[in-house]
Amino acid sequence: MAERFWFLTPEFGDLGDPIFRTQVLALAEALKTERPGLDVAIWGCWPEAGVSDAGVPLRTLPRGGRQFLQEAKAAATFLKQVPADGRTVVYTRSYMPAFVLTARPRPGVVGVFNVRGLAAEELRMKGGGRIKAALVRAMEARAVRASDVTVSIADAMTRRLRESYGLKDAEVIRPTVDVERFAAGDAERAALRAAWGWGEDDFAFLYVGGRSAWQMEGRLEALVGELLAREPRARFLRVVRDGGGFSDEGEQDRVRTIRNAPHGRIPAFAAAADFGLVLREADAVNQVASPIKAIEYLAAGLPVITTEGVGDLSDLVRARDAGVVLAAPDALGEVDWASHMDRNAWAQASARARSLAGDEFSLEAAARRWGALADRL
Repeated sequence: MAERFWFLTPEFGDLGDPIFRTQVLALAEALKTERPGLDVAIWGCWPEAGVSDAGVPLRTLPRGGRQFLQEAKAAATFLKQVPADGRTVVYTRSYMPAFVLTARPRPGVVGVFNVRGLAAEELRMKGGGRIKAALVRAMEARAVRASDVTVSIADAMTRRLRESYGLKDAEVIRPTVDVERFAAGDAERAALRAAWGWGEDDFAFLYVGGRSAWQMEGRLEALVGELLAREPRARFLRVVRDGGGFSDEGEQDRVRTIRNAPHGRIPAFAAAADFGLVLREADAVNQVASPIKAIEYLAAGLPVITTEGVGDLSDLVRARDAGVVLAAPDALGEVDWASHMDRNAWAQASARARSLAGDEFSLEAAARRWGALADRL
């Protein structure tokens, strides 16, 4: 049984980063609550050491230099801080720290590598060079093969890694969402919809996203446009970054665009919608994905509209009847939306969506699984 569970996250230098706060800090705090006797701490490249609101120490590592160099130097410094006595589980979610851990093994240190996506494939889809993609793939292979335990975000990801690299020890622990935080957004639903001129007989489809190639921004706009033309009660709410693939041309009462919203406002915007859109093509990145936005939709009580083969999401949504699984993105217009645009039916689907979020993606569920992992290590 481990005495310490330390998060090694030199890729983060800003304590306000929403990914850090929702996927690292919140998890560490939940784990500390779940296992009070476990020494839980987070190490990163922020300017000053401190303590989180829940009492998790935030310790500093060296900053400066290019990303890989900084992460390598920080990981090497971190290893010198690990006590020689007892067992320390070291959690990493970036290739370079995992590489350093496995290249310089220490007695009593158990390396856990959390794989959250296929970085080389993502780089390729973004137009990255072949040499860089090959380097990233080699680092991924090293991190997966040499880590004591590999934790992935989806069963589909674990299968892919097992086929590609072989795994010594594997766990599936899904990404997390603060379910209570998203439930709190319900208080703003009526006010936002009234301000936009949307009634309770209208049904809003929500898209939250960035510009990643696999998120289909430009194509999604056309598909939803066709849906709006056929369904008079349909509305479209899009929360995007500046310069996203959506245009403001033809902006109307049935379409609302929110640009550059802080992450803290997402629960309110989600509460103002009725369905969450996660339409993806069947490619290598999406087949192993577990999109954070889908998890947040579910926590907000939004039935998810997704496509076949999106990691484990498609199967979970289908099994729990928490949305609609399409054969392909183009099938959005083939759904009988009248049966879904019924407030009684929607309320039941919304409850199932929240239940799925709580069972599979809540901080509490993840903390129990991480705690059990620490116990057996």
